[in-house]
Amino acid sequence: MAFTLLKPTGIDLSQTFAFTGSVTGAGGGKIGQVLQVTDNTERVTTSTSFGLNSSTLTLNITPTATSSKILVMVNVLFVKESSNEVYVTIFRDSTNLGDGNNGLAYLFHSETNPYTFAELDSPNTTSQTNYQIQFRSNDGSNAKLNYGNAFGRLTLMEVLA
Repeated sequence: MAFTLLKPTGIDLSQTFAFTGSVTGAGGGKIGQVLQVTDNTERVTTSTSFGLNSSTLTLNITPTATSSKILVMVNVLFVKESSNEVYVTIFRDSTNLGDGNNGLAYLFHSETNPYTFAELDSPNTTSQTNYQIQFRSNDGSNAKLNYGNAFGRLTLMEVLA
């Protein structure tokens, strides 16, 4: 006697499902936690090197697993008062996540532009970790973050493995 396998035509998602054992193929990528800070105070630096400056765009996060990744998203408004560049980067504790000299982004000449960028970091820890936006001037003239008291935003998302 032959058997016929009946396949479901759909799943009623209003039902409650209980699983035993393990589910495979679901993958990671679930969001464990989301933190955000905003700041609308204009910050100015003439420093030509990255370092702790007056940016309040800083957040602490404690990953739940060493395999977690942290998605760092930045939205800021910069201006440079001379014809050279302003560079911006993200620090995890004392580690520059961008190029040591150029950071992750830069503004060229005397422009005022919003910048939105992201970096996916692997801190490999379950200890509290600090992320901070830092910026620098290329030539010692004024570089401004949150120009005209525009809102800057730093968002951290823990991506579970």
